[in-house]
Amino acid sequence: EFGQSPSEIQVNGDATKIYWINDDIWEMDVNATSLPATPFLPSKGTIYYGLTVSPENGDVYVADAIDYVQQGKIYRYSATGEYIDEFYAGIIPGAFCWK
Repeated sequence: EFGQSPSEIQVNGDATKIYWINDDIWEMDVNATSLPATPFLPSKGTIYYGLTVSPENGDVYVADAIDYVQQGKIYRYSATGEYIDEFYAGIIPGAFCWK
């Protein structure tokens, strides 16, 4: 069951999948007729604040605001949900852009 209203709705580079934040990170095919039953990435106590999908390779970048005081973290996952790496960013990292 979904909590709050979804935020940070993103589409992958070939427009076949939709991703969004609703406590967890959710993913579904654009042609799906029902919502997913399980999250793509469970929150595990994190504060997911920002989300983007690489238009080149489908990697999913998720910003964790941690506590809204210290530097946040960016987690990178493959298009299949496998953890790749993480790095620190500014306080409350929430905006991404692609060149």
